[in-house]
Amino acid sequence: MVPRTSTSALRPVPRVSQLPNTNAGSGSLAQPGGTGSTAQGDGSGSAMQPKREITSPAIPETTDGALGASVPPASSIAALPARPSTETAIAVEVTGVVTVGNKTQAIVLAPGEGGSRYVGVGQRIANGRVLVKRIEMNAGSEPVVILEENGVEIAKAVGEKAPARQTASAPS
Repeated sequence: MVPRTSTSALRPVPRVSQLPNTNAGSGSLAQPGGTGSTAQGDGSGSAMQPKREITSPAIPETTDGALGASVPPASSIAALPARPSTETAIAVEVTGVVTVGNKTQAIVLAPGEGGSRYVGVGQRIANGRVLVKRIEMNAGSEPVVILEENGVEIAKAVGEKAPARQTASAPS
């Protein structure tokens, strides 16, 4: 047995001669329950809402840099801080590196000290101003001792002489 359906409950679809004019982003939408008719109406009292203009917020214009950034004039920028001194670490001479058991030590001659001595990683030299940061033992090349003074690392190869200090000669 086939169930019977009533055709009186179905509404006919209205014919629209012209679709409403919709601009992308204009914000105009038909009212829910409307039949898609134009603003003149179809006699049922439903009409589309009037169109509203949507405006975007104003964007500030700049000429000095990126959008929204303010670049101070060059005259107001402070000078960079002075580079930390590494003169003492540069003046250290590494005369050799020895490994006894599993402990590696460097033989160094530091300024302000009487003579050369053996130092290990983590020890301080030159009256505590320079730290022996690490000793790199690369296969096939000379060992390199990394010293640190004022947060700056200085690499010293074995046998590398300290640069000669330039002294101002007195007029004769």
